[in-house]
Amino acid sequence: MSARLELPDGTEVTYRVMGEGVAVVGMPGGPGISSGYLASFAEPLVDGLAWHLIDPPGTGGTTPATDYSIGGHAKFYREVVSILGLDRVVVFGHSYSGTVATTFAANYPEITLGCLLVAPPVVGTDIDEAEGGDIRTAMNAAMARHQNQPWYEDAVEAEFNPDMADIEASFRRGLPLYFSDPTDDVLNRALDALTPFQINMDPMMWFYEKEWATLDLRPVINDIQCPLLAIVGEHDWAVPPIQASYYKESANGQVVEIPNCGHFVQIEAPNTYASAVKDWLHHNHLA
Repeated sequence: MSARLELPDGTEVTYRVMGEGVAVVGMPGGPGISSGYLASFAEPLVDGLAWHLIDPPGTGGTTPATDYSIGGHAKFYREVVSILGLDRVVVFGHSYSGTVATTFAANYPEITLGCLLVAPPVVGTDIDEAEGGDIRTAMNAAMARHQNQPWYEDAVEAEFNPDMADIEASFRRGLPLYFSDPTDDVLNRALDALTPFQINMDPMMWFYEKEWATLDLRPVINDIQCPLLAIVGEHDWAVPPIQASYYKESANGQVVEIPNCGHFVQIEAPNTYASAVKDWLHHNHLA
């Protein structure tokens, strides 16, 4: 059941708690997507953990913001943590929110017990091109695995030229690209986790117009001292493994690449995903 709180500036925030134990702050991808689908990440890991799935600004029942920057999102979550009375937390970020969780861990080390990331981007397009384009090459190679599938051209069209009048339909058409092997079973489980699919385009456009091209979190990663785990799917085109590899430079960073998976490892390899997180939690005495 969803709960509600209010920040000092009047921002209303909706959230949900799953499990009991060490506090985990769940930050969804997008940006502009509500936190509901994060339940699929939390469900196999509620033993000893209290997952606080927070709807970011402009999603769910949370008030829209005027600042949708990565730093603005990190500040928002810090304020939510304070209102919730959580003294120490593990931050969890999927996809886009890997950038936010990373920034949170660097900016607020005094309350960050650990940083858990799935499919976290680190370097943006302009930086990548200036350094040789290895990330773009990896993205193209991951997508090309599907080029002989009958749905491929339509999925690519939906992904890169979405129908702004019906974003949900475009999302469904492009969804197979996000999996290593998009069987009917995998896609049905993904839709169950991701439905209802709602997106606020304002945060997304902010990111892609103002931050994505010049994104470079490598200096931030070097500042993180807490235990950090970055998980990535072997065949993730959106955030290929080369992106997550930078997290090895964190003082206590670990990277796990899950074979035969795309962007949603908790759907394609739920047991492997859960085992990797449990091992990391226990090794670092976090649960």
